[in-house]
Amino acid sequence: MRHETIFNAPARCPVRVEEQAGQPVRTALAYHRACEFQLILKGRGVYLIGGKKYAFRPNMALAFRPNQAHCYLPAPSGLHAKWRLMFEPAFLKDRTLQRLALAAPTQALLQETEPAAMALLFRQMRDELTGQAQHWREIVRLKLGEFLWLLQRAGARPAPAPAVHPLAQQIAEHLEREFARPLDMDGLARRFGYSESHLAHVFKGHMQISIKQYLFQRRIAEARRQLEESPRVKTSAVAANVGFHHYGLFQRKFRQWTGVTPAAYCRNAHPDCRI
Repeated sequence: MRHETIFNAPARCPVRVEEQAGQPVRTALAYHRACEFQLILKGRGVYLIGGKKYAFRPNMALAFRPNQAHCYLPAPSGLHAKWRLMFEPAFLKDRTLQRLALAAPTQALLQETEPAAMALLFRQMRDELTGQAQHWREIVRLKLGEFLWLLQRAGARPAPAPAVHPLAQQIAEHLEREFARPLDMDGLARRFGYSESHLAHVFKGHMQISIKQYLFQRRIAEARRQLEESPRVKTSAVAANVGFHHYGLFQRKFRQWTGVTPAAYCRNAHPDCRI
């Protein structure tokens, strides 16, 4: 499994642009401090965002707000091709553009020349970030602004409604608030007025993941964020913070979903980290 920090970019230009293609792989639940946008050129699948399922297809743009947990559920077969853009809103400097970035539509259908125009902007930003010729940061900001205005225009059109199961969404929202506490399925059943088996059936049927596994992934997502943003924190303290009372289980689950140990993850994110 390839290790990747959630969002890691130089402080002087906190922007990352990458082109991705190949066989899609399901991702674990994750979130980051950056705004994230994806331009889908090929492939179909679903993103889970806050208990809602957003289907995507070619010629569609997707937006993920800062600290918004999400995971990717690709279609069973078929290749994908997309551009992925991540940046910290403060980099834009312009408050209007910051508001556009933070309020971008989750889905936007693109028409005519828009996919090609956005792909060109992403390619130009990537080249500027790589070459760093004179005035490259200013040019990246301009390209970001142009992309956000194009997305704003596309977002004004009707887009497919996300698939929502009210009970599954309520469970997801509850787990979001209480993920660091011990999971009490009996208490969850009493809270929502259904049997444990019914809750488990509905949640897995809609989310394509069990309640327990969703909770584990949500805890690991928070652990990743803490390790990235606090290089001196002890991994044992992070485990306790996110709801793991057995450090061995935390290590196993962390490695399962990231491919590395918590200590190695911290070292990769912060070369000066010493644990």
